[in-house]
Amino acid sequence: MIGSSTPLAGATDQSRGTGDAYLTEPQFCKMYHVAPRTAQRWRVTGDGPPFVRLGPHKIVYRLSDTEKWAAARTFAHRADELSRTIADD
Repeated sequence: MIGSSTPLAGATDQSRGTGDAYLTEPQFCKMYHVAPRTAQRWRVTGDGPPFVRLGPHKIVYRLSDTEKWAAARTFAHRADELSRTIADD
């Protein structure tokens, strides 16, 4: 479920006691129903949530960041979306 406050099963706590859960790229893609290539493109264009690079081929996302990112893209109706899009320009 998008925006759920319950961590995805398998989300890892790599924060050393701060309570942040992290999602791997496959977990993020499964949670938000997007292809891995889409998540990769979002990292290049800046359209996706903030990410953490742990190594040359290891990307993770803080669960709290992905929830904030999704919440910022949640609209009550199409007019709400359009009004926020126009206001941002």
